[in-house]
Amino acid sequence: MLTRRSVVRLALLAPLATAGRPGAAAAQASDAEWKKVLEAARKEGKVIVYNGAVGTPALPKALAAFEGRYGIRAELLEARASELRERIRTEQAAGKVLGDVSHNGSTTTALQLAEGTFVPYGTLPNAGRPVAPFAADGIRVPVYVIQYGILVNTDMVKPAEEPKSWKDLVHPRWKGKILSDDMRALGGGAVFFMVTTQKFGKEYHEKLAAQQPHMNRDLRGNYPRIARGEYPLYTPFTLPDSLDLKGLPVKAILPEEGCPYVRFDGATFKGAPHPNAARLLLDFFLSDESQLTYGNLGFVAGANSSADAKQATDTKQAVDTIQHEPAMEAKRELDPRWFISPLLKFQFQDFGMLEKNRKGYLSDANTLPLQKRGNISFGASAYKNITSRISASADLGLSFGHVTNDSILVSKTSSKTFNLLNATVYYHLLNANYRLQPYISVGINDIINDASYASVPIGIGAKFNGKKIMVTGQVMYGYALSKSISNTTMYSVGVYIPIKNKKWKQQQEQDNTPYNRDGAKKKDSTGTKIVNNYYFNINLDSALAAKRAKDGEDVSGSRRGRGDNSSAETGDDDGSVAGRDRQSSGRGRHKKGGGLKAFNLQDFNVHDFRVDTVDGRPVIKFIIYFEFNECSLTSRAFGSIDKVVAQLKDDRGNLQIDIKGYTDDVGTDEYNNFLSRRRAKTVFDYMNTRGVPAELMKAKAYGKDNPVADNKDPNQAWLNRRAEIIIREK
Repeated sequence: MLTRRSVVRLALLAPLATAGRPGAAAAQASDAEWKKVLEAARKEGKVIVYNGAVGTPALPKALAAFEGRYGIRAELLEARASELRERIRTEQAAGKVLGDVSHNGSTTTALQLAEGTFVPYGTLPNAGRPVAPFAADGIRVPVYVIQYGILVNTDMVKPAEEPKSWKDLVHPRWKGKILSDDMRALGGGAVFFMVTTQKFGKEYHEKLAAQQPHMNRDLRGNYPRIARGEYPLYTPFTLPDSLDLKGLPVKAILPEEGCPYVRFDGATFKGAPHPNAARLLLDFFLSDESQLTYGNLGFVAGANSSADAKQATDTKQAVDTIQHEPAMEAKRELDPRWFISPLLKFQFQDFGMLEKNRKGYLSDANTLPLQKRGNISFGASAYKNITSRISASADLGLSFGHVTNDSILVSKTSSKTFNLLNATVYYHLLNANYRLQPYISVGINDIINDASYASVPIGIGAKFNGKKIMVTGQVMYGYALSKSISNTTMYSVGVYIPIKNKKWKQQQEQDNTPYNRDGAKKKDSTGTKIVNNYYFNINLDSALAAKRAKDGEDVSGSRRGRGDNSSAETGDDDGSVAGRDRQSSGRGRHKKGGGLKAFNLQDFNVHDFRVDTVDGRPVIKFIIYFEFNECSLTSRAFGSIDKVVAQLKDDRGNLQIDIKGYTDDVGTDEYNNFLSRRRAKTVFDYMNTRGVPAELMKAKAYGKDNPVADNKDPNQAWLNRRAEIIIREK
């Protein structure tokens, strides 16, 4: 079993920085500028950090040290990485940014970097401390690294059967017995998947998938499940968490190939309200004081202290670590395939409209049928995305109909057959993140018979880009290049199918894994049956206290759960954490019969609840969010509801609970009413299974009524996919 000394020693096995601080000349050169930054930061007075490492005590301790050094208040908001990403995206879209600094895994910050979420931090006195493969890149600073291993139950796994290698997980004895972090979502599971795929190949995960691992996203909630014996193995296990498992029948395994890891970064949000305080905090992350905090808790520090540098260098080769930083590059969002339209590209060149405008009553074009006003083309087309916004196509085909010039009416021309040549360049107004991309285009169109009739079409259109089909449509104005043809209006539609080139096949081999099939559901839920999720309210300290009580030990002085050091919201880059049952600490107790006044809101994060009025009477409102088109509870929802239930256990006689379900406006009214009813019923049933009497609760569906955000804005519509728990006095 790992001790604090062994875990701290492990943190020194992969040093990331050179000894000491940058050279004196560099420090002195920035002294004047840094003094101005410090003065401006103190005037701002605070810094707000969005943290994806929920429940870990390292960041709260580092922020406390930051406050002590600079006298600047640090506020912390903790949530799952995906939730923080959505929150800051919404804030920036609305122009009301609240957060200053991101503290999140590199898998998430790489995505946000591509989205333009961050701004450069300028010069930092400590920016030169990290070394390869990690570095402060001008936007992000490496704060620390999380390493992963395997957690086993020592009562269920004999020493001879312990997995010594990652490859041992595919042994038949572990079929159906592996608990795993979800490999399909950002977090430890994804890190494990990427690194082991690179190391062992796709075949390894095909074999591991055959083991039928149980995957969910309740990272730290999984540890007590191993300790209780629900499963013998858990992977990937966050090694620094070994310090919190002392006394439990579990053991951390460091496989012989080494440990996958992921880096946690600090970065400043674009539009941050306290930019100087944010810059000061990023520099503090790389200081001795901050880095020793992380190192003493078992994390690999982002920049070693000068005292540790020599020891780190001496022990660097002790373990052959798998060095890999999984990053979701923006180029992955660009479809690199060629698209071919096999005679499904159609174009109509209309001379009649402009001729009527040009010649007035002399033209009879408005009386002509469509096929006599111009020419219709069809042909084969090849299309290629060059960047996320620029693409091009080339067409070859035949055209049938009429062509005219400014001196001849189109009605006086005869129908002919032409050869068609067309080349077009497109500039998309939205990048490749969006399947539907409006664009502007410019090209050259030439139909050839006895002469060349060339024009330059300039237009607007839209492209739908799916996995198996692409459709384009546009309207253009064709400028004549010679006197043989008039200016014209043009319309085109193309249907394309993709050609899977080598680059695309390599990408598919990586993406189309046993854990990431197209038909697999990807939702932030640890289960669909509520009755199977009671364990969400059990934390490590309660399990340890139960074991001590069983052994006859005094548990009154046991330490509170680590989540009490900060918000009890759920999730981080490695998964999600259930709400902590804080009554064991003695805090948050309230007198029976006290109604809303005795409802201790100190047990809740400020973002968990809202004090409001309904019909002129005070109420406390808790909001539970759902994934799109889902009615199952997310990991965060379980934690939020558990905290509400814990408060209600001592005082429920004079309270009434209303549960209201809502949806966004996608779909019919009938379906949205059904979905909102299911959402309200899900919350009702879970609260009932947790001990809240059914007679105290009322559930009602409201469909898409009462939206709290604009459904037309995809960055805000998720706020309407909710259920409200409203607690009031009878």
